[in-house]
Amino acid sequence: MPAQACPVCLHGAARFARSAELGPGRARDIHECPDCGAAFYLPAPSAEDIARCRPPAGSGALFKRYWRDYYRGRALARRLSGWRTSGDFLHAGCALGTMLAGLRDHSNWRARGLEPSARAAELGRVLNGADIASVPLCEAPYPQESFDYVLLDEVLEREPSPRAAMAGVARLLRPGGRLELIVPDGPLGRAGSLFFFSRRSLLGLLADFKLRVLSLRRSRSSRGAGDEAAGELSLEQGRALIGPAPSWPLYLWGDRLRRLWRFPGRALGGDFGIIAEKPAA
Repeated sequence: MPAQACPVCLHGAARFARSAELGPGRARDIHECPDCGAAFYLPAPSAEDIARCRPPAGSGALFKRYWRDYYRGRALARRLSGWRTSGDFLHAGCALGTMLAGLRDHSNWRARGLEPSARAAELGRVLNGADIASVPLCEAPYPQESFDYVLLDEVLEREPSPRAAMAGVARLLRPGGRLELIVPDGPLGRAGSLFFFSRRSLLGLLADFKLRVLSLRRSRSSRGAGDEAAGELSLEQGRALIGPAPSWPLYLWGDRLRRLWRFPGRALGGDFGIIAEKPAA
């Protein structure tokens, strides 16, 4: 049987790399592209297998980290407002939309989200009053060139087709708009990931869709321990897990330190953090 072309770069012939568990008791073969360095499960998992390996939509972890996500949105509001005083923002894979609420409440930006889980989107609309569409990125129900800034934070590696996802981003961005892409650089077989990207594969993918890289850094993961914890809760049970708001100045000080804990793109370890721009027409 001929080797399958890489679904990321479309060129390299994938070679077996190792076996890993996509989910408990579901061992799968991972193949790697010799051209771009991306790795992926082959054969591709079914939609049912993908859904089973992801945390419940109403996971208690989403409520426990409520203020962390809200303050991430508030910190993003400061950064975006320093770039443009207003605009349209899209967060793909926004879960409960808590980060959207932080951005919306502290800026003049219009914040919208995409969340493939209908249950999470429903909870987010009630909990945060967030504008969330329950569809995948490649099916976003917005006209072409609707957004000035798109955030994909640990989303691309979970998409069944990274190229379809990136095509969706390129379609939605306005000329001069920016994509913030955060992708884990973890070991092959990292739980929940369908794709495992190298620096080369990410840069090539962005170039294929004419997105110009402005910066590439490494940083510690934005996820905390227990973020993938299971246990689906009702909205009332989830609200009970949200504690009082912590100190915003203390969070902001820590956020500044975390942003200093970044390395040039060639450094080892941590997440990839890329800012890319759609060139003006």
